[in-house]
Amino acid sequence: MTNEINLRTNKSEYNAGDDIYGVVYLRINTPTRGRGVRIRFKGYEKFNYEGKRNIENEPPVCYSDHRDYVSLDEILHQSDGPLSMCITYYPFKIKLPMEIPGTFHARHESEELRWDARVEYILEAEVIDASKALATNQKVSVRQSLQRELKAKDAPAAILAKYEDSSFFGLFTSAIDVTARLHDHIHRTGENARLRVIITNNSNVIVQSIKLQLRRSIYLTCPQMTLGVQVQENVGHEQSIDMVRFPKGLKNAIP
Repeated sequence: MTNEINLRTNKSEYNAGDDIYGVVYLRINTPTRGRGVRIRFKGYEKFNYEGKRNIENEPPVCYSDHRDYVSLDEILHQSDGPLSMCITYYPFKIKLPMEIPGTFHARHESEELRWDARVEYILEAEVIDASKALATNQKVSVRQSLQRELKAKDAPAAILAKYEDSSFFGLFTSAIDVTARLHDHIHRTGENARLRVIITNNSNVIVQSIKLQLRRSIYLTCPQMTLGVQVQENVGHEQSIDMVRFPKGLKNAIP
């Protein structure tokens, strides 16, 4: 039988400032030079960018950046001699800093441009000085924190859009007001984002439908870059509200 090391944590997702509780399980079945057990926890931001130049035969423009947010190295157990045959475990606790970003990954690749940006948190466990690599790791997911002025229990602000219709050479103006408000600040992948849409139509224009589309806006910067990379993309499927059936709008959910 081979030697084994496994890693378990108490949760799959954490908030900034949480405690990560976990256990390293160790099973030694054959002789090893290993003299202890160590855990490492690291969190970092990494950005790689490669874009073609407009000048022919010129090498591509390449940028990369790396920033560390967390770096921990802790010995859970250490002995004077090699580890003996055993089945045992070593508990641990890691305190997440308050001011760290949430886990994130986005990438793009085309003929003209290629980039990859990510924020990752990785937990590693290994046997110290083992003759053969005896280690394991797992990714830790950290939720994105709200801005300081926002609270999870507060209702998001409503957004108002106005369309004005002029008639008789601009002498008469009427308006259509559209008010939209999400029910919650925080949404997780796979959940429905509840949205309330209210239509106030004081014009002669007949609105037949309104389309809803969730969009993601990302702005990536690098110290060596004179310009950042701005990305706007659709997320999920477009939905349509039938304004003939629901002239005053409705509460809808965007998956």
